[in-house]
Amino acid sequence: MKSVRVGAGLGFYGDSWRPVRASIERGGVKYIASDHLSELTLAILQKDRQKDPAAGYARDGLPMLAELWPLAAKHGVKFILNAGGLNPQSAREAIARTFHDKGWKATIATVSGDSVMERLDELRAAGEPLAHLDTGAGLDTVRGVFQKYPMIPAMKRAIAHWSGHAGWATVRPPLVEENPEQSKALIADLEQCGFSMHGLN
Repeated sequence: MKSVRVGAGLGFYGDSWRPVRASIERGGVKYIASDHLSELTLAILQKDRQKDPAAGYARDGLPMLAELWPLAAKHGVKFILNAGGLNPQSAREAIARTFHDKGWKATIATVSGDSVMERLDELRAAGEPLAHLDTGAGLDTVRGVFQKYPMIPAMKRAIAHWSGHAGWATVRPPLVEENPEQSKALIADLEQCGFSMHGLN
């Protein structure tokens, strides 16, 4: 039976890639699978893309590849990244520019097709309610609640409330918190529309 050694890359947006270098140098790996995303990171990337349509990808993937690619190429190691986030094509273009400027050659591929953001109007027109599978709450209803508050602190507060782990309300980034009145009102609004989160404990 053929075996393939796969090394772990980053564990979250902004993680260190020093262990990745060690895996390439001494781990005998053929692939590095690197995770740059989480639910909170996706919220950050969405705000980035709202400011700049060319943004929306995890920007730490580019400096990581710029530093590690020569070593990886020497050892025949390939990267599998989800750093493309909400805009994998722009991520690919940024990587391709860097590789071109440095005179490196590599096949850079993207996977797309799982985003429905551009199809929301089409889906609604076709009668798709986009409702929560458990509670029946409509997407627009839940979105409207979160948009009433500072978005990222509100998402962190919701995770803290439904997971039972208060630390989520202050986890980085950013170090911004809602005031107690906002937090109480947010949870009340979410509960009223039937919102809930599962699998957080």
